[in-house]
Amino acid sequence: METIKTYCIECDRDVEAPIVDIDDRLTIKGEEVLFKASVAKCPHCESLIGDATLESKNLDTAYKQYCIEHGLMTKEEICELRRRMKLSLREFSKFLGFGEQTAAKY
Repeated sequence: METIKTYCIECDRDVEAPIVDIDDRLTIKGEEVLFKASVAKCPHCESLIGDATLESKNLDTAYKQYCIEHGLMTKEEICELRRRMKLSLREFSKFLGFGEQTAAKY
């Protein structure tokens, strides 16, 4: 089981917390999206511990689930398409009709 070194506010101590998956939900564009979130759980008091890295991954997971549910391309699919087309970021942006900064987000 994967763990992270973190601080538990409830226990007031540093802990080696296991990462567990929980059912979570996030509202994206006014719609509730259900997804599996990874969270750190204190091995002593079992409180869930916030972690910026895990939260960032959870947001990516939620947005990916939203894309899947709506038939949209995910970030990974957009990047793969650009690689297959062998286009630079500037060329890809022009091809899509986006500004370079917009395409760079993906």
